[in-house]
Amino acid sequence: CCLLVKGRTKKEVDDENYMKRQIYGNYTSLTPLGTAFELTTLVFLDAIVSELMEKMHQTESDLKARHTVLE
Repeated sequence: CCLLVKGRTKKEVDDENYMKRQIYGNYTSLTPLGTAFELTTLVFLDAIVSELMEKMHQTESDLKARHTVLE
């Protein structure tokens, strides 16, 4: 199974024409750097993990036992 979550890139943000967009009423997102996208994706993926835990009969302790810190 593969899930592709696309986000916005810096290339899609047009800072040069800010005043022009304001005059014409073309506003960009009020959240800086896609914060709403990041939060929504976090909640969505967290829900998937919770559902998988339930279906695979795993507990938080089971997951912690297999968790690795890569530093």
